[in-house]
Amino acid sequence: MSQPQPIILYDIPCTTSGRTWSPNTMKTRYCLSYKGLAFTTLWVEFPQIAPLLESKGLKRPASGTYTLPAIEDPSTGSIIADSLDIARYLDITYPHTPALLPEGTLAMLDKVYGAFASVAKSSMIFAVVGAEKLNPESKVYYHRTRGERYGKEWEKLTSLEHRERLVRVGLESAREAWDDLDRLYGENAGPFVLGESPCFVDFVVASRIKFIDLVLGPMEVEEIHSLHGGRWGRLVEDLDKYFKY
Repeated sequence: MSQPQPIILYDIPCTTSGRTWSPNTMKTRYCLSYKGLAFTTLWVEFPQIAPLLESKGLKRPASGTYTLPAIEDPSTGSIIADSLDIARYLDITYPHTPALLPEGTLAMLDKVYGAFASVAKSSMIFAVVGAEKLNPESKVYYHRTRGERYGKEWEKLTSLEHRERLVRVGLESAREAWDDLDRLYGENAGPFVLGESPCFVDFVVASRIKFIDLVLGPMEVEEIHSLHGGRWGRLVEDLDKYFKY
């Protein structure tokens, strides 16, 4: 179908004006840009996410927590949350655009999520460090709700005095996941996980890297970018043309 009206992307801002914070919303930003669909961004601070999505009629997720990304498509009247559900919707609704979920994508996606889940400690460390890039309203909310969710483990991480030591633990514990992803990307020739054309899986991986770029220092970023012969730095560079504001 045609797209006479821009899609609205609900996104979480960071301390840099007009820039996104969340690796989850980054996935959807990639998807919309890759498909060449017109969209606008509505910035939402963390405490406003639940009231906004409730007002739009979205049911509370099984997890009990409303999250972004979400999109609102005025052309169809649809409101969808969750990056994978959004990708499915975009493929179905705009079939004339490049596919986000071609055959083989979901099997690869399971492996990618499995790799990241295996290094949960690293993900939590980067979340703690990343909270410093949130605006004050969101930062307070984020620490409070994550503290309630993770308890003493979150409190222990946030109380560490030496950021460099915390980040080093995060980088070292994440190495196993990047090794797994390198093997996965090596299964097909080409810069992307399925070969020559990007898909949703590539946007998931690139979003994780872009979050690291946002919250870590230049030397730490270069450490990730240069892994496996520079594969991850090249991936982000190759996909930058599909990351639009």
